[in-house]
Amino acid sequence: MRKDSRYSRLKNRFWTDEKSASWDDATKLLALYLLSSPHINIVGCYVLPKGYICEDLGWSAQKLQKSFTKLQKDDFILYDGEVRLVLVKNYLKHNPIENPNQANAVLAVIKELPKSPLLDELKRLLEPFSKLFTEPLLQPLEEPFDKPVTVTVTETVTDTVTETKKENTCADDEPDKKSFTFTYSEDFENFWSIYPRRIEKRRAYRAWQARLKEGTLPDLLITCAQNYEKYVRLRGTEERYIKHPATFLGPDHPYEDWKEPPPDSSIPKMGNVAAGLMKWADEHEKEEKRK
Repeated sequence: MRKDSRYSRLKNRFWTDEKSASWDDATKLLALYLLSSPHINIVGCYVLPKGYICEDLGWSAQKLQKSFTKLQKDDFILYDGEVRLVLVKNYLKHNPIENPNQANAVLAVIKELPKSPLLDELKRLLEPFSKLFTEPLLQPLEEPFDKPVTVTVTETVTDTVTETKKENTCADDEPDKKSFTFTYSEDFENFWSIYPRRIEKRRAYRAWQARLKEGTLPDLLITCAQNYEKYVRLRGTEERYIKHPATFLGPDHPYEDWKEPPPDSSIPKMGNVAAGLMKWADEHEKEEKRK
């Protein structure tokens, strides 16, 4: 747990709010988790891969998706899947910034956040507090971002790329470029948010579609991604050694190795590692003496 967030407060109006009163028990639990997560910081905007939520709550990816989508639709949270950043919009109402020490902690937290359009919304939420302290709370958030905050949740996620067409071009100029739209399914976006290495998204989606055409169920691919994410996280695997998602979903079906959660025996314990290093050092010393 972060030093600047030893505990979180929750006002009792959470239980009487019109929106939260309409949530089922799972959605209420998820909302409380997001307000008091062990990964949270002082502003309620923090990096949170969905795999962490599943691990902490003991949920499947499918169970999480239903409640997570509900909280997005009800504007309780915003989520940037590209950098896995969540913003709990009412966090500062439950946990306001009340003194200069907290203001300094806010500054430190903001500087560590990844660039995201969610920071525009965080800036708006911090504006009332910026007038109370001499420290420039909003200064780290002044840099504009390329895309707006999206709060609407739809069945598909559309990634649109538009390139301008030059007028009066000649044969030696660049060829005309057209606008095009690339759409990902909701199941794939769920997989993508969980997978521990996000690179070459479109190539991964083509592999995803190929597996679905073979009859593989989306739920199986998502579960395999969740198990693989847990494995590399607990092992502390460097990113360069984590399979590309397109490889994970490839025609040889590497994902099938991860239908079940990784056994505890596959996660090295520090004692074993230390013992191995000592053994190597002894053997190396003996070899040097022989020389």
